[in-house]
Parts: sequence; C-alpha cells; structure tokens
Amino acid sequence: MERDHEALRWFVDVPPETVRDRLAARHLAAGIETSYEAAVQRAETNDIPNGEMIRSLLIEPDVTIHNP
Repeated sequence: MERDHEALRWFVDVPPETVRDRLAARHLAAGIETSYEAAVQRAETNDIPNGEMIRSLLIEPDVTIHNP
C-alpha cells in the first residue's frame, strides 16, 4: 500500500544503551535526579520498561530510522 509521506508511520530506533545514557543525562539536566547513578536507575526502572511496552505494541512502521 502506497501512502502519502504525511500519513507514513515513522519509528526512530535507538540502541538500548544509548537510550539509557540519553535518559540519564536528561534526568540530570532537568534536576529530576542529582547523581548519574540515580538517573540511570530511574531510566532502567521507569522509562525503559515504558519504552519496551510501547515497542511490544508497535504497529509496523513504514519507515524506520536507526539512530546510533
């Protein structure tokens, strides 16, 4: 099925280690956590499980971008 580019389903795929590191940095920058260890813990126990659930329910995208 051909689709308009506005109607395409896009997915940006990022390696789990990169996701963890980016989330930890974001938690630190936002002041949500005060140490890198706490920020990683928060990412691993909250954000990453949420992302895994989203991935498990993901509709097949039309376009996947692999972002290292």
